[in-house]
Amino acid sequence: KILVLGFSVTAEKSGFVEQARSRFKEDNALEIVKTGMGGMQPYHGRYLFPSIIHRHAPDAIVLDIATPAFRNFSVSQEPYKNTLISVLRLCHERGIRLALLDLPRTDVDYSDDWVTLYNARICADLGLPYWAVPLTEGLLRDEVHPTPEGQAIYADALIELTGMVAPVPALPDVLTEGLPYFDAIAVN
Repeated sequence: KILVLGFSVTAEKSGFVEQARSRFKEDNALEIVKTGMGGMQPYHGRYLFPSIIHRHAPDAIVLDIATPAFRNFSVSQEPYKNTLISVLRLCHERGIRLALLDLPRTDVDYSDDWVTLYNARICADLGLPYWAVPLTEGLLRDEVHPTPEGQAIYADALIELTGMVAPVPALPDVLTEGLPYFDAIAVN
């Protein structure tokens, strides 16, 4: 069971996740589920990810964490980094394999984007699969959401990543020292 965990692009109905799912043969034992949180940011998601992961109990996660617009909201990188490290730590502790999928935005300069640079570096350091879909003409219908052609490209990337998911190794203390365990409770 692979959980595609992300934000509004992942949440789209009949989006790239459904396209990828439809391309697998019916006799394939692979189950792809998704949780996408439209309108939220990684620093919000860190409180929700633990319960989402617990509820789905996946064997692997493909994480789409770089699509929100948070780069424009904060000068601090720590909330984003803490969110990513928290998910990696949780995956290590629960034996969940992971791959990271970076999807583009039109309002980001990818020649010097600290988010994708950080994602690529941490995945390289930990031996985790990383896939960055390049921004090309006709890929997006707005700042971040894909056109039908873009959905097909994202589905291709997701299909590739499902075969590449890898165990998350123990994280270096320098990454987790002082990092709280984030979670949330539901209150009516």
